[in-house]
Amino acid sequence: MIRWLFFITFAILIALSFVELARIQLVWNESPSEPVGVWHPTHEPLRRGVYVEFYMPLKRIVAMAGDRVTFAAEGITVNGNPIIPKTAPEPKILQHCPFGTYTVPPNMIVAIGDHPDSWDARYLCWLPESLVFSTMQPVWVTR
Repeated sequence: MIRWLFFITFAILIALSFVELARIQLVWNESPSEPVGVWHPTHEPLRRGVYVEFYMPLKRIVAMAGDRVTFAAEGITVNGNPIIPKTAPEPKILQHCPFGTYTVPPNMIVAIGDHPDSWDARYLCWLPESLVFSTMQPVWVTR
């Protein structure tokens, strides 16, 4: 009888933890553009350095309206600071953001992935803030 009571209590605790996890709202990122793993949507204000979820894979904001961004064969520079690592466009892909220095327009952001093959600002330049679905915070990731 005590074993059954223990088993039922354990099952109820597991069920409640699944309900709590569903309420917390976790997202699995499998794109290598950013660390693979579990992320939590936070819906905080947009700012440089935060990870955001677009209606595409996860990316990190590196520049916002008013920032000076240089797109070059060597990679992306924001306000004179190189964005590392690996922001150079793939040499084989000729369709990239035109090389030069630009001021990010109002209501736009520059977002990159940490993976060298990420489809991001190297090719798209800047994106409208309206494409951001949510800011994201890592819960458990592979790196």
